[in-house]
Amino acid sequence: MPMNLNIGLSLTALAMAMSGSEPPPPSETRYVAPAVQGTGDGTSRANAAALASINTMIAEAGPGGTVAIASHLGDYAQTTPITLSAAGAAGNPVTITGMNAADEPTRPKFVGNRTAWVSPATEAGAVNAAAYGGNTLFAAAAGIGHLAFKFLRFERLGRIIDFSGITADGFLFEDCRGFNLHDGIYTNNLSAITNLVVQRCPATGFSKKFIRFHGACANWQVLDSHIDSRWQAGDNFAVGIECADTAHDLLIEGGSTVNCRDTLTSYFNGDGVVSERTNRGIHILNHASNGHTDAGYDLKSEDSSVTGCAARDNKRNFRIWGGLETPIPLVGCSSIAPHGRGGGSVHHLWVDGGDDAGSPGGRVAVDGLVASGGDEGMTAFYIDGFNSTIALTGLDITLSTGSVYKTSPATGSTITGLPVATRHQPSS
Repeated sequence: MPMNLNIGLSLTALAMAMSGSEPPPPSETRYVAPAVQGTGDGTSRANAAALASINTMIAEAGPGGTVAIASHLGDYAQTTPITLSAAGAAGNPVTITGMNAADEPTRPKFVGNRTAWVSPATEAGAVNAAAYGGNTLFAAAAGIGHLAFKFLRFERLGRIIDFSGITADGFLFEDCRGFNLHDGIYTNNLSAITNLVVQRCPATGFSKKFIRFHGACANWQVLDSHIDSRWQAGDNFAVGIECADTAHDLLIEGGSTVNCRDTLTSYFNGDGVVSERTNRGIHILNHASNGHTDAGYDLKSEDSSVTGCAARDNKRNFRIWGGLETPIPLVGCSSIAPHGRGGGSVHHLWVDGGDDAGSPGGRVAVDGLVASGGDEGMTAFYIDGFNSTIALTGLDITLSTGSVYKTSPATGSTITGLPVATRHQPSS
């Protein structure tokens, strides 16, 4: 007797039945406006909830649902943190997105209490923002996860979102904008945020960090995001993207970090991208890092790489401390016109050596570097200490008149691949 098959069973339903999983619940849309509309229950535009109720709206929208933030009814003035604990589900995030009356993606503006600021046209207009302050917009709490933030604008804030001390998974920030911030995406040494993506999210004006990849965070991506401090100073160790603690596996691809400025001591700090020795798996691809008062790229991590990146107008365009296990590859990069601000020597590439003859030093394998220009009298390539290696292949370097092209390794350190033929002055 032939078997009675249910031909109407979809492949998706069949896969779910076989795996024992349930299909996601029907998605919902909830609405938020600058002021309560109608009943304020969020079930329609006419009954939109206030921003303070956004966590409830996320919970009610549910996995796969949407929270539509009205962009056509005015700004959202918010000066106290809003706690977020609601969540979507893996593969079915809740999307929090700006939307106008025609359901088109447009950016509503969230405005905090940080001191107002006007972006200067040049570095000469740099300001001290030490006292600018600013409130946190969203405070992440236990239970949060699988949320997608899209088409939102954040202004005059201390922090866009604070992930301090929590473990959570699955976040997307896409097509958002930041302006005049102390920090953007914040984690601390107790954070364990995994699978977070920042995509096409430019920021203009911040004084501390825009992205903190700290704690035990893992598997983050920063894609096509242009991050410009715009010379806001007053906070020590200003950095565009900072890795710390044991955070691991970060991909930075496309975009840029620009103009981080720190003038608090006689040696100006201020870096584009930074990693510490306890970080691993930091990979930077087709990115630019320009105009910082210290390094364009300052990498202490192992299992890391820099590919197709351009550094310009930093005190030390590339600053490498890692490579103790395996040399850090620096492939297809360019280093243009390193320029000193606030003490310290100026270099295209600076590598940290060991403290003594028995200590390992950083090692870099440089392939296809194009380097040109820089401050008068600088050292193009420099090793600071013992037992380090800079191995140069395919070097093309042009130095301005008066610039110094030399090496200064200590015992056990070597710089290879410096044929005389590569040392040429620019044509008149």
